[in-house]
Amino acid sequence: MNAENLNIKPHSHNRRTVRLREFDYSWPGGYYVTFCTHERECWFGQIIGNGIRLTSLGEVAGRYWREMPSHHPKTELDSFVVMPNHLHGIIILTDTEPPNRRNVQLNVPTANINYSKISPQQRSLSVIVRTYKAAVTTWGRARGYAKFRWQQRFYDHVIRNEQDLHRLRHYIANNPMRWALDEENPAIIRDY
Repeated sequence: MNAENLNIKPHSHNRRTVRLREFDYSWPGGYYVTFCTHERECWFGQIIGNGIRLTSLGEVAGRYWREMPSHHPKTELDSFVVMPNHLHGIIILTDTEPPNRRNVQLNVPTANINYSKISPQQRSLSVIVRTYKAAVTTWGRARGYAKFRWQQRFYDHVIRNEQDLHRLRHYIANNPMRWALDEENPAIIRDY
């Protein structure tokens, strides 16, 4: 089979989306997110016992996470954990704008209507994650973490009810204790 039979443009990047179709990720609600470092490299710290010892980059990843609501109106945070090579967290998009928060416009309008349609919308989950990841990367690169990179995508889960929220909070809180059980996690972590 060739690209024409599959209705694919030969030089386009056709990535399968994991997002819910017809769902607007700027709608109010709770979103569980996970984003990993490139090739799951342990830039943020190491697990010691049932806890984590963060590097300076890991500390900044946590601090920038906590500061997210001051940069994104209608955003609140719930549980989160910075792990050696990834971060889990819960972002809550509200329908009311808190007072005295600056409005960050990150989605530049484009003359090409096709790009405008596919570009993440202001105050959407994608824009929030993209700016968070960019801030951590910028800080790191300016301070000696020149090779630090994130995976391009992130995992998200729309939180459907209180039971789902409770389950995710429990998962986040216990994530450091389960580090050794995950076969994808490296056994040896270099110190940065």
